[in-house]
Amino acid sequence: YQRRVHGIQGELSNEQEPDQPWVQVLTKLYQRADSEVRRVLGVECQESGSTTVICLRIGEKLIVANVGDSRCVLGRESNGPADQFVAVELTSDHTPERQDEALRVRQKGGQVRSMLGGPPRVFLGMSGGLCVTRAIGDTNLCPAGVTCDPEVRTETLIDRDKFVLLASDGVWARMSSQKAINIASKHLYDPQKAASEVVAAAKEAWSLMTNVYRDDITALVVLLN
Repeated sequence: YQRRVHGIQGELSNEQEPDQPWVQVLTKLYQRADSEVRRVLGVECQESGSTTVICLRIGEKLIVANVGDSRCVLGRESNGPADQFVAVELTSDHTPERQDEALRVRQKGGQVRSMLGGPPRVFLGMSGGLCVTRAIGDTNLCPAGVTCDPEVRTETLIDRDKFVLLASDGVWARMSSQKAINIASKHLYDPQKAASEVVAAAKEAWSLMTNVYRDDITALVVLLN
């Protein structure tokens, strides 16, 4: 796994040319990751997949790419009291609740409908039931418009931008971006501690709901100064 990550980092350095937009580079990398998942896992990724988010710092810019409902949030010092931070979401979740995402699914022949009053999901005929509209894997729903192509956003940093929090959907299913930033900001002396506290709070929130199931909970805090 580490060798593959380092390989991707090398590709980013080698392939990024002055005239090649980052959206093209990152889209190519996501597509390669999806192809690798298909090659290695085969049928195992037909009805399972993963969300993902990448954040790169190039000088005073952050370049963020995401697929699904993993999220990247910027911790920005507020203009008010000291030690208070505002959550700036650098990604937008890819779910059927977004009109543009639902439209793409329907145009590709997929359906969007809810089950038992739950959130809208992506279906292809009687199969499916996916809560996201973009993913690595979930190959059975690709004909329904589910894609591995990321959305890419560039954010220019300002002096009040202090850290970024990247986390998987198990965090965001149980807390808002602002709450997660509030938790992490109390431990910026130790980014590992900050991430661990976000994970612990998400686990506790899940345990209050059910002891049977807990979605994937992963968090990473990176200081910007």
